[in-house]
Amino acid sequence: MNQSRIAWAAAGTVAVALAARFWGIGWGLPMKYAHVDESVVIFYAMRFLSGDLHPRVFFDYPSLFLYTLAFLWHAYHALGMLLGAFGPLDEFIQRYLARDAADIYILARALSAVCGAATTWVVYRTGVLLYNHRVGLVAALLLAINPLHILHCHYATPDAAAMLLVTVGAHLLLRGALRDVPRDIILGCAVIGLGASTKYYPAALLVNAALFPLCIRDGYRPARVRTVLLGWAVAAGTFLLGTPYALLDFPA
Repeated sequence: MNQSRIAWAAAGTVAVALAARFWGIGWGLPMKYAHVDESVVIFYAMRFLSGDLHPRVFFDYPSLFLYTLAFLWHAYHALGMLLGAFGPLDEFIQRYLARDAADIYILARALSAVCGAATTWVVYRTGVLLYNHRVGLVAALLLAINPLHILHCHYATPDAAAMLLVTVGAHLLLRGALRDVPRDIILGCAVIGLGASTKYYPAALLVNAALFPLCIRDGYRPARVRTVLLGWAVAAGTFLLGTPYALLDFPA
């Protein structure tokens, strides 16, 4: 395949993924409780619109995805006010409480859809890194049409965003190990920290960072051990960047 065809095939695969994840994105609306986890995420993210960023009792999920939703809604509300479609922020929040919130849900679901489509691109690049363009395209297409992944990209939950960050983190760790590039290991750990700040489980991937020297002929040299330790420290920092009250209010 020449470079032009490869580029078009990759773009087409991402377009298929995006179309599949936006198709039917308004399912179940205007019901407020179309999906129990979705309604919980929306509820606690809406509380951040008051300006208080403390999750209070809610640490079932970390905060980064919820903060991102609150930021998107703030931007959406600000644009609506400029266009004369919305009144004050309090009225915007009251619309949600009155269950007139289809647009609020769709914007949140759109974030998941975009994250899901972006994941197919990262899978493609990982296939190229490990094998070749054909393998990357097939892997990306399989994810683009995967029913379970499409399903979770229709929810305003952290799953699709966490999956994107896991995939980016894994790609960077692989690239760093294959090419012996410490910077990529550290960047991978940083992204994994953000993933753990989206949904806790990506932190398990930090074990893979510790194993990267085994992929290199002369193994555990002191410089590589320092790279792993620095990567873990950076991961802790990026986790706290997205979920600061895990430290600021540790007892909660």
